[in-house]
Amino acid sequence: MFTNNNPVVIYVDGVPYYDRVDFNPSLENIERIEILRGPQGTLYGKDAIGAVINIITKAPTNEWSGSLLAEYGSDNLYKTLFNTSGAIIENKLFAGINGSFKKEDGWITNNYSGMDEDANKKSDRKTSAFLLFEPNEKFSAKIIMTNNYEKDYFMDGFSADPSIDINKLKREDAENVSFDVPAYERTKVKSENLNLSYEFEKMRLESITTHKRVDFDGEYDTDNFSNTPSDGLSQFNYTELKTWTQELRLSSKNQDIKWITGLYFDKEDRSQGPYGAEQLYMGGVYIGDAYSKANSKTQAIFGQTMIPLGEDFELTLGGRYQKIKKDIDVTAKSSWSGMANPDVNYKDEKTWNTFLPKLALMYHINNDTTSYISVSKGYMPGGFNYYPSSNDSSQNSFEAQKSTNYEIGLKHLGEDYAINLAIFKMD
Repeated sequence: MFTNNNPVVIYVDGVPYYDRVDFNPSLENIERIEILRGPQGTLYGKDAIGAVINIITKAPTNEWSGSLLAEYGSDNLYKTLFNTSGAIIENKLFAGINGSFKKEDGWITNNYSGMDEDANKKSDRKTSAFLLFEPNEKFSAKIIMTNNYEKDYFMDGFSADPSIDINKLKREDAENVSFDVPAYERTKVKSENLNLSYEFEKMRLESITTHKRVDFDGEYDTDNFSNTPSDGLSQFNYTELKTWTQELRLSSKNQDIKWITGLYFDKEDRSQGPYGAEQLYMGGVYIGDAYSKANSKTQAIFGQTMIPLGEDFELTLGGRYQKIKKDIDVTAKSSWSGMANPDVNYKDEKTWNTFLPKLALMYHINNDTTSYISVSKGYMPGGFNYYPSSNDSSQNSFEAQKSTNYEIGLKHLGEDYAINLAIFKMD
């Protein structure tokens, strides 16, 4: 059993990437990258127990500009990157497109007869386009569309005899392998994002809507070897994911007390199957295969404020309340030596409610040096087993992960350098 959510959430212009089969967005046309360690549920709509990596792309200008990069390297690697943007209507309507294409043969050779010698070859294509409408200084609307494709074969490694000391294994040991079943992971991602914002005198209102579809296919050699009793046996994972997210954010502008508050909703529908493996068991071939439909809904309200206390101190108070409801309906099929076993049918539904507080105090030692201390709570909801062996909920569900986070640090900004020191504990 495992969670599909990554504890670190990547945001690209407000679009969250967090699922384990969709965690590789395009990184062209980047303006800046912000990394916030620890739980960030009081600042962002999608909760993150570990950290947030916030990526902001460059704003277009009236003048069209762009870049093109081509690269060729060893293992028949070739890569192209492109980016262009500019104004369709000066100061009002802007457009842009960027992307990348990468392909390589890989560094591992499969010596099994009849199989592709390029064991771990890769191909990767990412494209993103946008339209930005700014009729005046207060309102803006941005539509972003992405289409990504990635296919990686085998793995960047190899299977070894478990009796060998792991410290004696070397990279060159993996340059020649022999396996008899094609192995690959293919991921297709399509998404549409609408970002609306309106600037008031003292506040900013923002709406971020995302629709995303992910299609993941995985085929694997059961033992990554050849000339063994497991020849011809495979593992497999086919998953389709459809997600809607809606985030409303209201934040302060030009105020001594800085604050942000928001509402967040998401709906995720996951369809998985075939999902299982073929393996030897007591002299026969056991085939296990599971088909499931799982749904998840999140409702959250979050907020954070930074309050000056005199000239030298600043107090940060934050909180998040969220409700996450998940359900699953799965049928696990199996057979041994051609004889079918009874199906296992498992249906379940659970809800997780939690409140996550944050408290921090900052002290400005001088204009260049600041110290701080903070305490915060982190949370990742539980989930279900996608391959059950019984219909018992206690055997096929897991509870939420919780963390308490402490940090104390010092920041100094010099004339041409910066120093950041931090001691933190995540329990």
